[in-house]
Amino acid sequence: MKGFPMHFFWLSNWRKIVEIAGGSIVLDHGWHHLYLVLSIIRDVPLPASAKMQYLNGSHLEDEVDLSVRFKNAEAHLHLTWRSSQRQNFGKIKGENGMISINDDHLILHKNGLPPIRYDFLYALSRSSHHLEWMKPVIEDFRREILDINVHGTNLTEAKWCTHLISLAYRSQRENSRFINVDSIPQYV
Repeated sequence: MKGFPMHFFWLSNWRKIVEIAGGSIVLDHGWHHLYLVLSIIRDVPLPASAKMQYLNGSHLEDEVDLSVRFKNAEAHLHLTWRSSQRQNFGKIKGENGMISINDDHLILHKNGLPPIRYDFLYALSRSSHHLEWMKPVIEDFRREILDINVHGTNLTEAKWCTHLISLAYRSQRENSRFINVDSIPQYV
């Protein structure tokens, strides 16, 4: 980061400047999506696969399709910095229905019932950080330190996210094939 004036770090497109990004869409956004997937599915990931597109021939991917399979579920993530606007969308499908996430609201579609809409106070795309989430994050971190029953939970989550991101890059290098996830390796 030496040699870059501080104003470079406040640019809206800093993620696309290879010299200062320090990562890519998989590291920046994929991490968050993976811990959400792991917290929803609550099972050990099996194989993972990724196909990446790169920014102007650089080593910085700006678009990825990442799939992770579980015993009784699958997660498919499409992450991109190629859109002209920032928005967050998603779908979570289950036996009893589906949740559609639409940036500023979600809709619960329960089989056989009318859909129910829940509006968020702020759109997910409003900013890169969400101050309204900090209090629960700090409380969870405090509990992690003080409660022996949850000690190590955050570290285990971080290990899984790191390992899955590593497998995504390996899959990309190996023609996007599915790479088996045996366990969290000790080096992680």
